[in-house]
Amino acid sequence: MSEITNNKLLQRLNRIEGQVGGIKKMLENDRYCVDIIHQINAAQAGLEKVKKLILDRHIRGCVTRGIKNGDDSIVEELLEVIERSFK
Repeated sequence: MSEITNNKLLQRLNRIEGQVGGIKKMLENDRYCVDIIHQINAAQAGLEKVKKLILDRHIRGCVTRGIKNGDDSIVEELLEVIERSFK
């Protein structure tokens, strides 16, 4: 996976923010529940993608540097983050 910039991540988050605003409007307008659920699923999928991209960047950058510098605790931290991500 290529390195992703903060600008790209912020663009994705802005899109998700728009989706959440749309969900709020759908609720205010008493839209059909299934349509709202579809939009919630789309926003969650977007957040999952952002999380994966940030985790990728963390592994390739912070974790790699930590291991090269002899900081084995970075691996434990990574494992904890991954475990929490799957709950």
